Amino acid sequence: MVPRRHSERDTSVAALLRRRLGRGATEALVAPLLAGIYAGDIDRLSVEAAFPELALWERELGSLRAGARAKAVPVRRVPAGPTTPFATIRGGLHRLPAALAEALEPGTLRFGATVVKLGREERGPYRVATDDGDDLPADAVVLATPASVSAELLAEVAPRAAELIRQISAASTAIALFVYPKGTNRRLPEAAGFVTRRGALPITAATAISKKWPRQAFGSRAVVRAYVGGDGLEHELDRSDDEILSSARDALAGVYRLTAEPEHAALVRWPGSMPQYAVGHLERLGAIEAALPPGLYVAGGAYRGAGIPDRVREAGAVADRVVRQD
Repeated sequence: MVPRRHSERDTSVAALLRRRLGRGATEALVAPLLAGIYAGDIDRLSVEAAFPELALWERELGSLRAGARAKAVPVRRVPAGPTTPFATIRGGLHRLPAALAEALEPGTLRFGATVVKLGREERGPYRVATDDGDDLPADAVVLATPASVSAELLAEVAPRAAELIRQISAASTAIALFVYPKGTNRRLPEAAGFVTRRGALPITAATAISKKWPRQAFGSRAVVRAYVGGDGLEHELDRSDDEILSSARDALAGVYRLTAEPEHAALVRWPGSMPQYAVGHLERLGAIEAALPPGLYVAGGAYRGAGIPDRVREAGAVADRVVRQD
């Protein structure tokens, strides 16, 4: 029996999992899945910031399994429903922000202008300077930029907040995309993809797009996306695109037996794209918010969650604060 932990002091995801599940189950089964969400290292990831439900289950129920059972929602099978449990917007998620933009008054949005400086008049509005020479007054400013960019822009008006934001690191990743010849989709299992044990393969995970997001345009082709890099694994990215694609293709061939040469392959690099929620992250966020003067707000994946639902929830909360000016 493992006693429940009553302390609310933050700890790493790895420390909690190894305490509750043991080292073997943690390293082989749970760590690849949880670490993959943040492209992180579970020995550094904050459990309170990244997976607070795990800490809550341990404190209140004394068991991760009991918490998972309590949270589980029975799956309802719809005979006429889609073959995949995953859903998205037809035509792509980009249609959502595009529709929101179209609903705004003409002239509300400006595109193609880079903010180069954020200042403030004494007891007056903020000044937003752009690279095309504009100097715009603003009663409130929301910085929804990457943490490193926000820190630079805040250096003059909120130096302490800028210093704290610089402490939020970000990992680099890349996505390798492969389209295989006709007839290859049958080689893929009826599953969304897989994750790998850290360091076991030159990729960290793969998504079988033609199974997870089936489209008529794919026909019988296997379409697979592989993930490379992450916190502590950036060395995998210190190679040419062709080398990364080759090693990813070989890894997929070993797992899926996709031996045919892909009809199309592409690599997309995402440098510094995955913010890392290190132990103590929530305490740091509290200090950042306390250091921001009235009318200044930060938002984005570096702060409170990496998923789209997190961004939607955060956007509503920040908008309410802007309206109230608190």
